[in-house]
Amino acid sequence: MKIGIKKFFLPIVFLAASASFILAGQSCSMPKGNTQPDTIVCSEIVGPKNEERKETEFFVVTKNDTSAFSLIVATRENKVGWIEFRMFPTQKYFQYINGSSNDTTAFRISDSRNHEYHIPEYKELIHEIELCLDAASKVYDLTTMDAMSGSLSTFGDIAVMTTNLLNANCKLNEHGYYWHSDMTKELAKTPLAEDLSIMLKKYNRRVKRISCQEGLVSVPKEAMLDNNISKDLSIPDKVWEVSLYIKLEPLQQK
Repeated sequence: MKIGIKKFFLPIVFLAASASFILAGQSCSMPKGNTQPDTIVCSEIVGPKNEERKETEFFVVTKNDTSAFSLIVATRENKVGWIEFRMFPTQKYFQYINGSSNDTTAFRISDSRNHEYHIPEYKELIHEIELCLDAASKVYDLTTMDAMSGSLSTFGDIAVMTTNLLNANCKLNEHGYYWHSDMTKELAKTPLAEDLSIMLKKYNRRVKRISCQEGLVSVPKEAMLDNNISKDLSIPDKVWEVSLYIKLEPLQQK
């Protein structure tokens, strides 16, 4: 095993109660849940192991099919500050930063840059986020989460819904773009905030607001087809992409 890389696999099976054990140097957990029996959640510490500041990447593997989605937990002195949602279609974040893996994970995911990981559709993505959060909660106290971030296109369907709402309700500005305020307003009409709040409830967190920030670009329809968009959605000729800042708050003030 490479220095500075810690691994554990969290097999997920149909069980009525949770259990955990140590096997062959791997830390494993079997939480209850409605998911495929061959599904596991893998984690990798990204970059040098540093107890003061650390990033841990969580992602789902079903049989030999690795999801392109990664949930990255950033901690400082083991306290969770923020969580980032990312898509890595050909190479995981830890592979890019740490280099190729030589141990157990190498047999579960491909180190080839030409390998394409599975891009989940929206409902599947929400389930993967839930699984990754559950795995992360066994290592970190998620009740300290303050914020989440990611790109709008990571959520596939939500990007298409938001663009369709913008096209129907808003006008382009003199620069040929939509204002960030309009994007934030139309995004609020989608189910994203509610879907995230539902899974965050067990960690005494909910979405306070989602803001559209930084760069604004358009993605061609052909490129969005690679994002596994639901078949019942009409994809416009171009879909707007923007960075999201998801502010969290406690369900109950202590």
